[in-house]
Parts: sequence; C-alpha cells; structure tokens
Amino acid sequence: MNENIDTEALLARMRTMTDGDISVLHASLQSPDSSMATSPGSPNDVLWSAMEKLGWMLRHEQSIPLPGMASFNLLTYVITPEGRQPITELLSRLLEERS
Repeated sequence: MNENIDTEALLARMRTMTDGDISVLHASLQSPDSSMATSPGSPNDVLWSAMEKLGWMLRHEQSIPLPGMASFNLLTYVITPEGRQPITELLSRLLEERS
C-alpha cells in the first residue's frame, strides 16, 4: 500500500461499521463489474468517499424524483482497478482483527 495514505484512518473508520456494511464492500470485490449503492452521509458513503479521493473508487450521484416528495439522492460507487488490492488488504486486516 502507498505509505503516504493513512490506512490506519481508513481501517479505524471500517472498525465502526456494521458487518452488513462491510459485506457490501467484500461482495463488490468478488464481482469486478459491480457497483454499490448508498445514500449521502451513510457510513458507507463516508468510507467510500475517502477511498474515492485516493482513486480507489469512482462515484456517481443520481437524483430520483419522488411523487409528492423531495427527490431522493442515490450514490453509486465502483471500485477502480487501482483500488482492488489496497481495499482487499484493508478488508483482510479488518477480518483478521474480528476473528
């Protein structure tokens, strides 16, 4: 992993997430063409946004109009080829700690 990247901060953020949140990231690594959806401000959005800044993910935002209500903002993220290895390494460290 790039030594200039604060992997400990990312790992600390991952430690606070639920198993369900982490499983989405793990599953996406198993399917290279998958994308992950979340809402703005969610724990996944906070983590994935940090990974996007590192070039490990790409983000797409979509506003979905709802009848009689404000629109719903949906965020989707895709793991980049450059992000696969460092994300896999972080997940491995997290899973080791949890076992």
